[in-house]
Amino acid sequence: RDMSMLLVALFGFAYWRIAFDPQRLRPYIELGILGKSLVVVAIYGHWLAGHIDWQLPAVAFGDAVFALLFLQFLRRYPH
Repeated sequence: RDMSMLLVALFGFAYWRIAFDPQRLRPYIELGILGKSLVVVAIYGHWLAGHIDWQLPAVAFGDAVFALLFLQFLRRYPH
């Protein structure tokens, strides 16, 4: 749990930095897409296996939305 909280804080800091210079920090956007996608895969995998209830996958849906929004940003503003 502590490691997860630290990773969330680290990604939050990276997103804050990206907001000031998205072109220069573009690789971090790609890393954000990967990170959020992996969270979705892990959470939904556990949910589909019956290890967890529906609440955590409902929260992880937000990660899926943000991953898609980040991807849309990269496509809209090419390098």
